[in-house]
Amino acid sequence: MSGAQTTLTSTGSGDWSSPSSWDKKRIPGDMDIIVIQAGHSVELNNDFALKNITLRVIGMLSLNNGRSLNLNSGSIINVISGGRIRSQKPSDQ
Repeated sequence: MSGAQTTLTSTGSGDWSSPSSWDKKRIPGDMDIIVIQAGHSVELNNDFALKNITLRVIGMLSLNNGRSLNLNSGSIINVISGGRIRSQKPSDQ
């Protein structure tokens, strides 16, 4: 792994794919450190594949409608006390 990691922190509840959901005003990418703050709920409404990220969930990450966050083996997920990851499938499945 080369290059420096950038930390993106949630600015409030919102959609993962909306730049306004993140303090750097861009969506998370490979090698980022992604922090979902306490009290924030970030919703994943599209499939994403990322490499070599660190995901710190202090608030909530919701994977909606069977969507997925595909990570490689170089990625790390930390669910901090009080944090949650929730996956919801469409009601017709």
